[in-house]
Amino acid sequence: MNKKFLSATMLKCIAVIAMTIDHVAFMFVPPESPVYFVMRLFGRLTAPIMSFFIVEGFIHTKNYKKYFLRMFVFGIISQPFYFVMIFRNTPQNTAEFFMNLNVMFNFCISLILLKIVSGKLHTEKKIFLSGICFMLSDLCDWSIMIPAWVLIFFFFRNSKFRTGLFISVSVVLITLKYLPMYNSFAEFSYQYGVIMTTVLIALYNGRRSQKFSKLNRWFFYVYYPLHIAVIEILLILIVI
Repeated sequence: MNKKFLSATMLKCIAVIAMTIDHVAFMFVPPESPVYFVMRLFGRLTAPIMSFFIVEGFIHTKNYKKYFLRMFVFGIISQPFYFVMIFRNTPQNTAEFFMNLNVMFNFCISLILLKIVSGKLHTEKKIFLSGICFMLSDLCDWSIMIPAWVLIFFFFRNSKFRTGLFISVSVVLITLKYLPMYNSFAEFSYQYGVIMTTVLIALYNGRRSQKFSKLNRWFFYVYYPLHIAVIEILLILIVI
């Protein structure tokens, strides 16, 4: 039996399930509950898995512009739903709305970053433009962690150091980001659940199901804003 048995479709389904569980916990479960911790721990799988597939998509796409545009359009569609879910309110002004962007925009920035680092620009220009990408990513969900993961998955995709580098960078970035924001380590320790992603990616067999090619291409994009909208509607019904 092949030890690497997870296809792209299977990994993306895990990511979607984890994302849904994470958002349900965020909206409905009390933060002090052990159930909240477990659900959000599992929810940490989604962002690294999708960052991994951003790299896979960049490498294998036949049309970079269409790939980027699809991501960008669904980022725009998702933004109102995302903002309301995170802040439980409508934005007070335009600046607030555009300084708290959803993860789709971070994936778009990461695609631009990959185009920069894989291009023929001079090293100085690559560093400068990459720095701008990291600055812009800080306006988005998951901040600089996603472009950092994307670069690791891109440059070390065939390296035995990839797992160790991913874990090290994740631990450092999570600690630096969340330690000043919380009163105790326990409050944000579930964030380290991203490390579990290394096991799943190690089981990826590199195969893409032709049978579900359209599902692979469109499902995550459509599901992202749709599931947030459904959760928000359920919350309104419960409150009423």
